[in-house]
This record gives sequence, structure tokens and C-alpha cells, in this order.
Amino acid sequence: NATLAQLVEHPFCKRDRVSSNLTGGSTHMHWIIGISLLIAFEVVADIFAKEYSLKQTALFWSLALVSYMVANIFWLSAINNGSGLTRGAILFSVGSAVAATLVGLVMYGEKLNSVQIAGVIVGIVAIALISFGEEM
Repeated sequence: NATLAQLVEHPFCKRDRVSSNLTGGSTHMHWIIGISLLIAFEVVADIFAKEYSLKQTALFWSLALVSYMVANIFWLSAINNGSGLTRGAILFSVGSAVAATLVGLVMYGEKLNSVQIAGVIVGIVAIALISFGEEM
């Protein structure tokens, strides 16, 4: 019987937990692959969801649903490989929000006001602080 951890273990995300700190991190950052793929599939799913809202077709609804499910497989992989819940969730949340904002601006012509632009900038700063905070 395979455990859940074995089911979400991916060949490209070799589990290597040499040492962990209090945030659940590892000296090896294999988890960043999982977070990156999580964000990528989340953005793809968001595009399909937006297309569904515009065209109301079962195809876009299905593609969005499948993409969200695939994205969450990579979330399990990231946590399994040392991202930590706190760091991983924040990186995913802010990263996917910034990416979805860019998609909305570029692909769909959506607009941001000055307060929203400031929020995006704060999100980018948050990613930088979380990503590089371990090295301090």
C-alpha cells in the first residue's frame, strides 16, 4: 500500500532533508520546483476559468477544474519536499496573485488603480523577503 507521501513524490523532486529549520525548510530547495509548477498550473487554470466566465463552455470549465487539480498535486509535492506550510503558502499565494494580475492586465485588458498597483509591489517585496530571509 502506497502512502500519500509516496503518491505525491515526483522523480524530479528528490526528497532530501539533510537539515530543517523551524520553518520546515531544507538546505536543498527541491521544493521550489513544486511551488513553481503549482503557480504555473494555477495561472493556466485561472486562464481557463476566465475563458469559462466569458464563453460558458463545458470545455473551459473542465480544463480549469483539471488544471486546479494538477496544480494541487504540485502543492503536495512542495510540502513533501520541504517548503513548509507557512513559507510555501505565502510564496504560492503572492506568486499566483502577481501572475494572475499580469495575465489579467496583458491578456484581458483589465486595469489596476494606484492602490492596487501598490499592493502588487508589496506582494513582490513579500516574495523577496520570504525567499531571501533564510540567508540572513
